[in-house]
Formats: sequence, structure tokens, C-alpha cells
Amino acid sequence: MLVSTISQLLQMSEGAVPEAFCGILTKVHAQKSGQNDNGQWSLQVGTIKDKQSGEIMEVIFSGRPEVGRDFVNQELYASCQRGQRGYYGLKRKENTHNGKVTPQIWVFEGAEIAFQPAQPQPQQGYQQPQPQPPAQGYQQPQPQPQPPAQGYQQPPQPQPQTPQNQHPPAQQGYQQPPAQQRPQQGSQDAEYQKWKTAKRALVQAVNGYDLCLKAAKSLREKHVAETGKDITDEHFQAMTSSLFINMDKRGGLQQMPTKITPSDWK
Repeated sequence: MLVSTISQLLQMSEGAVPEAFCGILTKVHAQKSGQNDNGQWSLQVGTIKDKQSGEIMEVIFSGRPEVGRDFVNQELYASCQRGQRGYYGLKRKENTHNGKVTPQIWVFEGAEIAFQPAQPQPQQGYQQPQPQPPAQGYQQPQPQPQPPAQGYQQPPQPQPQTPQNQHPPAQQGYQQPPAQQRPQQGSQDAEYQKWKTAKRALVQAVNGYDLCLKAAKSLREKHVAETGKDITDEHFQAMTSSLFINMDKRGGLQQMPTKITPSDWK
């Protein structure tokens, strides 16, 4: 399936039906609806931007559920469905008002849409700084023990008494192993709980995304078996992200295991 950019949509003539398109949804207005001779209708106007060139055009959602404003600044992927008469669900239109022509892309009820967080574009010529290795022969300075102040004497340590139900200390020359130090309570415990909670959420997200990948792969194989044509990698990525977002909104991630599952887990 050919995925068009917003720049390519702008070059299409009025009435053209693109197979699919993708772009950044930058604005969406409240949905308007009503009743006429043809039945119930609804329209929602938004603005979509090309993530490469920055060109914008108007997007009209017709006869569809309302798109929430939480999807603004996310990447929208919309694709047609194929029927006996060809593709349907998307259409390139133009709105002329007071002599001004506004290019539009209409997304009808038959189209399939998915949202995913927009990936930031790297600045041209920018390179991620690489960590520099330490100079040859350099050694990390080690903390030096501070000698006790002159005239200071270590206070005598009380001798532990041997309980009746324990054996006496070992013979002379034996050294008792040092007791393990317990971490300080309070702030250290709180920081550890934060790290533990974050790790739990991350592992659940990994397992959830792994499950969405398997589901998207199964749908892709089913589509190929039924139509004889494969979908694009962009369509597969958008489909996986849509499943993941849907799972998160329905509380599915909180139900995922908190341990990394094997690759063949189903």
C-alpha cells in the first residue's frame, strides 16, 4: 500500500483517492453533528502537517467517532479499504470560500486510522557526543584514610557477653566476620521503592509491546493470505502502536507479567 505524505497530498488533484497517508495532527476542533434527509451526520475539522517539509493542510473526519484532543501532536496514519470498485475511505477535496481555495483530505467512516507518538527529527548535521575514554595511564584517585587527631584515644569498646544458648568465642587468632551493614531507612528506602516501581512498569510495557507485535504480525499474515499483498513497514508500525495505545487505555499493561517473558511466550 502506497503511503503518501502531506506534501504529496497537496500535489494531488481534487477527487483523488490516496491509498494511505501519514502526518502530524497539529490541531483538532470539536465535532459538529446533526440530522438531515440522508440521516445522521458528523464533521470534525483539524489540521495536519508534513513531518519533513512542515507543509500543512486541512483534514476532515466525516461520520467517524470524535478524535480527542489528546491525539494532537501525534502522528496520524490513515488508510483506505479495498472493495469491489476499488479503494474507499479517503478522498482529496478542496473548499473554496470568498475566492480562497483550501486543500482538504477527507477521512470517511470506511477508513482505518491509528495514532502514535511523533518521533522527533534530528537536527541537520548534529552528532550525538561520544563519551571520551580516560587518558592512558590515568588512575581514579582513591580516598585516603584520615589519621586520628593527635592525642585522641579510642574509647574502650564493651566486651560482648556470650548468651547461655550460644557457644563461647573461638580460640585466640580467630576473627569474627564483620556484620553486614543495613541500608539507612527513610530516604534510601523511598528511592529504592521508586526505582522498583519504575522497573515494574517498564517490564510490563516491554511484555505488552511484545504481545502487540505478535498480534500485528498475525494480522499481517492474515492480510497477505486473504489479499495476496503485503502491507508496508509504516503500516505495520502504526498498527502495532495503535494496539499498544489501545491496550494501555484499557488497563491491559497493568495486567502484564512483571518479569521478562521468553520470546516464544503467547
